[in-house]
Amino acid sequence: ALLIGIAGGIKDLKIGDVAIAKSAFNYDSGKESDNGFLPRPVEYTFSEELLAYAQVVQRSDHWKKRTTDGASNASVLIASVAAGDKVVAAVNNSTFQRIEQFLSHTKFLEMEAAGFGLAIQRHRNIHALVIRGISDLCAGKGETDKGNWQVVAAERAAAVGFELLEALDCSSFIKVSLSEMELTELVKSIYDHVLPAVLD
Repeated sequence: ALLIGIAGGIKDLKIGDVAIAKSAFNYDSGKESDNGFLPRPVEYTFSEELLAYAQVVQRSDHWKKRTTDGASNASVLIASVAAGDKVVAAVNNSTFQRIEQFLSHTKFLEMEAAGFGLAIQRHRNIHALVIRGISDLCAGKGETDKGNWQVVAAERAAAVGFELLEALDCSSFIKVSLSEMELTELVKSIYDHVLPAVLD
């Protein structure tokens, strides 16, 4: 199961790069106390087997041949992602500052990876990965959106996804077949945990 789309870069990424999540941290997890919000980020990890293939894709520029513009200055980074239910369209707000303070190791930010991770963790025989094209750096998001970077970033993420699928030896992944009931449950879980964030 691959979740492919766009994200905002926090650090060590530039617009047009592609980020692959080794894990996702839910920045909304925490406790409201008399002293304010106390973050307790929950981490969801993704398939180590797929991440090994992702490292192969990362080391080569072959994926760039799948893009319209050649993605000449783009690179692929494997890192942790911060994910939550809020659209963070600027850096001068409490959510972004909380991410910088408590999740300083994360490199990019989006809304669906935590829900995807939550759905997948109940089905550990499913290999899952999140691939995101960087369409903005959170600051000045409106301007980068006008520059068509969402479309470019989505295409580059898809290019990396297809490159990974082509490199994949699926025989090592076909260990357990899902029953129709299990498959229905997985699809419903992904829908419940991921799509509400997308539709909002």
